[in-house]
Amino acid sequence: MYNIFLKDRFSEEINKDYLKVGTKNIDGIIVNSSKIDEEVINEELLCIVRSGIGVDTIDIEKSTNNGTVVMNTPGINKSSVTELIILTMLLSQRPILSANTMINEVHATLEEYDSLQLASEQRRGPYIGHELKGKTVGILGLGSVGSELAKICHSLNMNVLAYDRNENLENSYTTRVKLRHIFKESDFVIIVIPLNNDTIGLVDDYLLSHAKKNCILINFGRAEIVDNKALLKFIRNREIQTYITDFPVNELVDVDNVWMIPHLGGSTVEARKGGEKQALKQMEQFLLYGITENAINFPNVTDRFSTPFRLTVFYTLQKEDLTVILSTAMAKNLKFDRIINKQKNGYGYLLLDVLNTELTQLLLVKKELETLCFIQRIRIIKSIEI
Repeated sequence: MYNIFLKDRFSEEINKDYLKVGTKNIDGIIVNSSKIDEEVINEELLCIVRSGIGVDTIDIEKSTNNGTVVMNTPGINKSSVTELIILTMLLSQRPILSANTMINEVHATLEEYDSLQLASEQRRGPYIGHELKGKTVGILGLGSVGSELAKICHSLNMNVLAYDRNENLENSYTTRVKLRHIFKESDFVIIVIPLNNDTIGLVDDYLLSHAKKNCILINFGRAEIVDNKALLKFIRNREIQTYITDFPVNELVDVDNVWMIPHLGGSTVEARKGGEKQALKQMEQFLLYGITENAINFPNVTDRFSTPFRLTVFYTLQKEDLTVILSTAMAKNLKFDRIINKQKNGYGYLLLDVLNTELTQLLLVKKELETLCFIQRIRIIKSIEI
C-alpha cells in the first residue's frame, strides 16, 4: 500500500481515501500550486504530480538527482485558462463593470418617477467600447492553452499571430512570426509559454519598445517572464495600454492600468476535479507499473506489464551503461519478457519485465546495481495480478 500526500486542498472524495498527515514515509505527493519543500524530496519519495501545468514550485533538479519523477497534467485546465483570458480581453474592450457602478450611482440620485434606464442611457457615452473582431492577437506559446486560444480568437474573426520555439507545434488558425513581430503588429499580446531558463525576463525593454501603440499585454504564463521594471516604464508612459496578469507582484500594486488576478487561471470546479483525477491516475500508474505519463524529468513510458515483476532503473547516461546494467542482471540469471529503454536530457529509464518469480534474485540484482555511481533509483514492482 502506497502513501500519497496531498499538498493542497483537494475534493473530499480524494481526501477521504488518500490524505496522509505529515510528510514522513511518503511515496508520492500530489500538488496544485503550492511549493514543494526541499526536505520532503528524500530517498523515500518516488513521485510528484502537479495537478495543472506549471512546475516552477518544484525543485526539478533535486527531484531528478533523487530519482523522483515529476509529472504534470497538461490540457486538463485548458478550457478554464482559455475562457478567463477571453474574459479579460472582452472586459478590456467593454467596460461593463464600471458601467454597472455608474448605474448604481445614478439610481441613488433618482426620484421615484424617474426612469433608471433613460437616466443611465443618457450617461453611457464614456462606456462605449470596441469589438474584438478585426483586432490582431499575438500568442506566445502554442501548447494546449495557446492552441485553444488561437482557435477561439480565429472564430471571433481576429487575426491570429503566434510565436513558439517548437516548430512542430502548428495549427491552421495562426500565422507563425518572429517574437519582435508579435509585439509590433498585435493589439493583444498574450503570454502562455512556460517559465524556464529561456523565458525568464523574455518580455523585456527591447520587446516592449516594439509594442504597437495601445497594446494590451496579458500574462497567463508566469510573473517572471515579464521584466516588471521595464513594464512599469511603458505603462506609465501610456505606451502599453493595459497589463493584465494572473500572477500578482508587489511592484505593480496600485499602478494605473494594471489588473492583477489571484492566480485564477485553472481555478474552476471542473478544472480542479479533472486535474485531481488525472494526477491521481498518473500517480497510481507510476506506483503500480512504473509508467511515466506526462513526465517532466523522466522519459515517457506508458507500457504496463504482465510478468511477475518489473525492475525499473533510472540512471545518468554513461558509456556502456546499458551493457553494465543488463550484464549485472543476467549474471544473476534474470530472464526478461521485454526490455524498454528510453532517454531524455542526459538520463535513461530502463524497464525490465522479469519472468523469474523469485524475489530474492531481484533483490540481489538491485543491491549490486545500487553500488554503481550512475544509478539514481531502482525499483522492484510486483505484479498486482499475482
